[in-house]
Amino acid sequence: MKKIILSMLAVMAFGYSYSQSFSLGLKAGVSSTKLKVEDNQAALKEGDLSLGYHVGAFARIGAAGLFLQPEVYFNNTSNKTLQNVSTTSTPDYQEVKFNLSKVDVPVLVGFKFLIARVYVGPVASFLTSAKLDKDDIKDDFKSNIFGYQAGAGLDITKLTLDIRYEGQFGSISDVANGTKNINQVMFSIGYKLL
Repeated sequence: MKKIILSMLAVMAFGYSYSQSFSLGLKAGVSSTKLKVEDNQAALKEGDLSLGYHVGAFARIGAAGLFLQPEVYFNNTSNKTLQNVSTTSTPDYQEVKFNLSKVDVPVLVGFKFLIARVYVGPVASFLTSAKLDKDDIKDDFKSNIFGYQAGAGLDITKLTLDIRYEGQFGSISDVANGTKNINQVMFSIGYKLL
């Protein structure tokens, strides 16, 4: 572990010393979240869009307009949805709050022109909690989720502004009550420390 940390610090120091476009910073923002259920017989139904938040850090290394941007941040999403609470064959849907927390690690590749950026890349998400109202339903979800992000941003001196879309490859749940996906539109602001 010590060798890995030292290697990462050496790469960052090399990038900072020899690249004119190395930056390291903090970011935070909000997201508009939608839970998708693709099974009409599911115990859950899709709800309205809800707001979530994220906070974390990013690094960016680039040359000749191209850049690589790894990030790590905590991402909390919540969504109002409908749950079938009936014990009979007649469904009885009631509104419940679905909350999912995860740590996201995207690795984005992009192109920068003047102050504008566009980018795309994979994202690995590590589930930390999942709740339906006060019930813990973490075991109903995959602990590791893989997806993609695509977006655009602006760099204004030390500030970064971003808007991006995030989706998943496949279902985030293995339980037999509908294929679930969490789609997000994310808005964030960052500050370059280096």
